Amino acid sequence: MNAQVVLGTKENPFTASIDSFEVDSPSEPGQETITIYVAVKNNGTEPIQLVWFSRLTDISGKIYGGIGISHGGTGARSGLIYPNMTEAARDYVVVPEADFAQLSKGAILDVYFMEKKSDTLSLVPDYHVRWAIDPAVIA
Repeated sequence: MNAQVVLGTKENPFTASIDSFEVDSPSEPGQETITIYVAVKNNGTEPIQLVWFSRLTDISGKIYGGIGISHGGTGARSGLIYPNMTEAARDYVVVPEADFAQLSKGAILDVYFMEKKSDTLSLVPDYHVRWAIDPAVIA
C-alpha cells in the first residue's frame, strides 16, 4: 500500500502515494464515509494542479466512488503544486454501513488523475493508479 507511483510527462513528472485512510463519523444514518488522502510530489520544473477521483472495490467486487462520484462528485482538488513540493488532498467515498465490513477485509483503490490546465475540467483521466489495500487498513 505504501508504493509510490511516478506519473506525468518526461518534462513534468510527479509522484503519487497513499497518505492515509480515515473513517469519518457517519453524516447520514446507515452510511460510512471513508476519507482517502493521496499525496502528490511535483518532481518537474513547472507547477501542476490536479483533480482526482477515488474508487474502492471490495473483495466481492462491489464498487464505491469513482469518476464524478467521489467527494460528492467533485473529486479531490490540489492547489498549485510547485516543483519539489508535496501536497496531500482529501477525497472521500460514501459506503452503505451494511457493506463497510467487506472493505475492512481488503480492497482495491483506483485513483483517476486529471491535470487541471484551465477552468474547464475533462472527466477523462490523464493517469490511473491502482493500489491493493491490506485488510484492516480501512477499519
